[in-house]
Amino acid sequence: MLELIQFFMSIVGIAIPLGLLLIMAGRVRYRNELDTLVRITSAFGITIAAFWLIGHSLFASPSFAGVIGWNWGGIDTYASNLTDSLNLRTVFLFTIPAILVSATMAERGKWMIGNLLVAFVAAFIFPVIAHWGWQNDHNSEGWLITRGFMDTGGAVVFFAAAGFAALATSLVVGPRMMRFPDQSTRPRGHSPSFSFVGVMILILGLAIMTAGQHSETSQMSHAFLNVVIGATFAGAAALGFLIMWPDRVNAMDLLNASLAGGIALIAFSSQVTPASAALVGMLAGAFAIALRNIFIHLEIDDVGDLIASAIAGGVLGGAIAPIMLPAENGNLLDILLVQWLGIAAIGLWSFLSVWVVAKSLDQIFGLRVEAADEVRGLSFANFAMQSEPDYIISYMSHNALLGSVLQKDSAEELDRFSTELSNKIVTLRNEIRRAVNRIQSTAPDAKAGAAMAARMRMADDTLRVNAEDVLLLLEHILCRENSAPYGPEIRTWAMEAIDVLLGPTMADLTQYIRHMPLQAELDELEAMATGAADSVARCAHQIEMVADFCDANKDGFFTRDRRCDLKALLQEKSKLLLASADIRNCPLQVDIAQSRQMVINGDLKALSRMLTLSAEGAFNRLAKGRNDPVRLELREHMNGDHILFECIDTGSALSARQIRAITDPLGASGLLSQIGLVQILPLILTTRLVEASGGEFTLSSEHGLGTLMQARFRKALQSKYEAA
Repeated sequence: MLELIQFFMSIVGIAIPLGLLLIMAGRVRYRNELDTLVRITSAFGITIAAFWLIGHSLFASPSFAGVIGWNWGGIDTYASNLTDSLNLRTVFLFTIPAILVSATMAERGKWMIGNLLVAFVAAFIFPVIAHWGWQNDHNSEGWLITRGFMDTGGAVVFFAAAGFAALATSLVVGPRMMRFPDQSTRPRGHSPSFSFVGVMILILGLAIMTAGQHSETSQMSHAFLNVVIGATFAGAAALGFLIMWPDRVNAMDLLNASLAGGIALIAFSSQVTPASAALVGMLAGAFAIALRNIFIHLEIDDVGDLIASAIAGGVLGGAIAPIMLPAENGNLLDILLVQWLGIAAIGLWSFLSVWVVAKSLDQIFGLRVEAADEVRGLSFANFAMQSEPDYIISYMSHNALLGSVLQKDSAEELDRFSTELSNKIVTLRNEIRRAVNRIQSTAPDAKAGAAMAARMRMADDTLRVNAEDVLLLLEHILCRENSAPYGPEIRTWAMEAIDVLLGPTMADLTQYIRHMPLQAELDELEAMATGAADSVARCAHQIEMVADFCDANKDGFFTRDRRCDLKALLQEKSKLLLASADIRNCPLQVDIAQSRQMVINGDLKALSRMLTLSAEGAFNRLAKGRNDPVRLELREHMNGDHILFECIDTGSALSARQIRAITDPLGASGLLSQIGLVQILPLILTTRLVEASGGEFTLSSEHGLGTLMQARFRKALQSKYEAA
């Protein structure tokens, strides 16, 4: 009966890969979710195959100088006895390092080359570590075991070593785009529920597997309870830190700390009291949070915070194992030195060996995908599928849009837009000339008629210039040579936006053309000519924003290696902005904090346009006649490393759909005519300009409170001459 219970407890080891998979599914963006699931599932399968063929022999064969297991008769001879002699628990534990290495490359790593690294880790690197310090069924001759190294639960051999291997991989691959400094303080992902369920499954799986090591039911229940208590009090410690330091700790740290506490307890769960388990769990949780903040400060991308949890729990559990376990023969200090030497050796071997292999693969093949694939998401780049909640609808609409782009050449759209607008402009200008002749021949006052005719000719010239601007902008956006770098998604969005923006202007021109010959009052003719010129001028400005948005998505169009004093730029722009506010009869307040300079890395053109458009977007939301104020504020962040630019207004609130369209404009394709594109277009471009300049954009809008737009930029590093 006991053997049957242990067998089922070993089967529960499947909770380890399942829990890690769910954690990562919740900590990546939806456009990378499918790729992450396939990546982790592949790592699990590759590990099983590599361990059966190669790794088991290196781990369980007779030891060669205590360093590596080696069967001189053939590397896979012992693999034939794997199912008879090896506990299933060990098989599942061996998948941890490969899964963590694979998960570290999520959202930016190449799939095929990443699998090569995973296979090498599973087949050659970690079997050596396990041979050093993990008990196997055939021998105990590893050099750490013979010296008294303690790790019966695998906290160091599997979890801590896996964390160091994943750390090396992260350093080679590099952080995700926009992760640092823009999104360094907040966790990324789209489903906290997945992460919560994953952590719970992983902790319970570890507790059951640890309990399955023992041969007495009392020890089983004691081990299970201690692991759960350690994880619980680790989460409690994280909750305390969240209350005391909310700027350094977030809600997701409760999960990360709990996982670290559970990992630390598997090293000695059956040998300690519940009080000791609670204390160790709290220490492990605090260590995990501290390590996570260190990684953020060093700009090391820890996807899912698994690296910090694995290293913190594994190292702490292994380091204090000799203290928690019953006294062994020998001096405790000597035992601790051996234990810490083993942890250092395992950490160095796992970090350095994985770093060398990953660096070699990166130099030869490249471990990271192209920037364009990273932006659009690896799920679509690798598998042409998007894993959204409304998957079927989004997938069908996405394919329909891309199909229409492929079938409909942008040059054809350019010809259609240009022909329709040109015909309207030519017809309207002919009507304006007839109206001028009519005014000159029928005006009762010759002097007043001449002045009116001059104003209409000026309106006609303005109409011609603005129409030429629109045609040039359309050619810039839709010309086959210019639109090629944009990609089909941006071309689709641009065509739809142009169609929406040209609609009201074309309707106005049609009405002017229809009514101008019928008007009897001469002053009405002048008003219609001026109105037509203003309508085309507004359209030209809107089409210019579409062109700027497309250009901002070109690689290298805006550069971050230039330096710009944002304070001086806003001071210069404030005169223009105040004049624009006076014309609109809207109060505007510009507040600039007292500071010598606020220098950031960014393109001057992009930042100047960003300042102008943020104020313009606020003016668009103000109700006429209410004199609602608009405030622009520039100040340093409290930590002194960042500069904040805020635009606050008390105008009409944006809807949730509009906010989604501003932050993800390409995702709103097919809905631009329904979300008030004219109102949100300045903010769409502002968002892209902030991101192109290396900043972070946030937007909040509530009914009755107005809208707050905030852009955060990192300060440029000053040279020693500037500092002086």
